[in-house]
Parts: sequence; structure tokens; C-alpha cells
Amino acid sequence: MSFYQGRLYLLAKDENLLTVNISQDRSTGDPQISQIGQIIKGDPFHTSINTLVKKKLYLVESCGALLMVRRKVWCRVEGDTFVAVAGQNEFEVFKADLEHSQWVNVTTLGDDQMLFLGRRCSRAVSASQHGMTGDHIFFLDDVGENTKEYGFEEESTSVSVYDMRTGEVSCPLPMVWKHELILATWLFPWD
Repeated sequence: MSFYQGRLYLLAKDENLLTVNISQDRSTGDPQISQIGQIIKGDPFHTSINTLVKKKLYLVESCGALLMVRRKVWCRVEGDTFVAVAGQNEFEVFKADLEHSQWVNVTTLGDDQMLFLGRRCSRAVSASQHGMTGDHIFFLDDVGENTKEYGFEEESTSVSVYDMRTGEVSCPLPMVWKHELILATWLFPWD
């Protein structure tokens, strides 16, 4: 979910973009959901239970646009278990065209934008403010949720980076943790 232009948006597994209207309960004063509406009907990349590609979706605002990021995690089969292959991720980025109710494919984030993706927190950051190059997607393995869909090739993992220009995945930081011990998230300074 993401708060964008004064509204709360949700991204469903089928890539539908929903908006949630929140009002105040007249008797208790508590917030309540007053309406949920579909803004964009998704055209999902289908993954079946038996496929070797698993899908993760992220919703994040960047430079005044609402983006959906589709991450494809390539797996191999070991017995009855799908195992994520280290470094085998692909990303597709789409911009929400709210006027025409559709997702529009985006091939670049721009020279000054980086995305940090995680299940608990996703955010766009200006690359130049931090002395880095843009058009990169930093991502975590989303440890807590992935265990239901697939296992991991290695016992430990690290932060990875996807280069939008080359399509390559790298692990630039010497940060490693065990899957079962730590639920990873991004921490950002207060704006």
C-alpha cells in the first residue's frame, strides 16, 4: 500500500490498483473504511503453483508518480520445494496512469532516482543527494513472506541491487544475515 496525493492506494496480487476511502465513524470517532474502489484493472504476469518463476509486487511513489514494481524471482525445484536461485531476479516497472486507468511500462527510473524495495517499506531516493548513480533498484529477500512460496539456495542472504540499464543483479554491500533470524527492512532518515 502507498499514500499518494492524499489518498491511500492498495496493490492486489492480481495487479489491480485499489483506492481506499477512510472516514470517521459518527458514533465512536474511530477511522473506518467507507469505500474501496478499483482504479486500474491489472494485466497480471501469471504464475501458477507449479511455475519456476515467483512474483513479488511493490507499490512506491517516485518523482510524483505512483509506480508498481514487478519482481520475478527465478526458482529451481528440489524435491517438493521451490528454491530461489541466488542473483536470478528480473524487474519490470510500471507507472500508474490514473487518467486512463492503466499501467504504463517504464524502462528507466531516471539518472537521479533509486528505489529501495521491501515488503515492510519501499521508497524512492534521490541518487545525487547521496553521491550515487541512479536507475538502480535495491531489494531485500522479504524473508518472512517468501518461506511460504519458496526456500533459499543459501542459508544466508544479503542486499542486492538491480541495474535498470543492464538488467544485472549484484550484491554491493558486505551485509549478510541468516534467513530465519532477522526480518530485514530499510531504515531512512526523517525528512
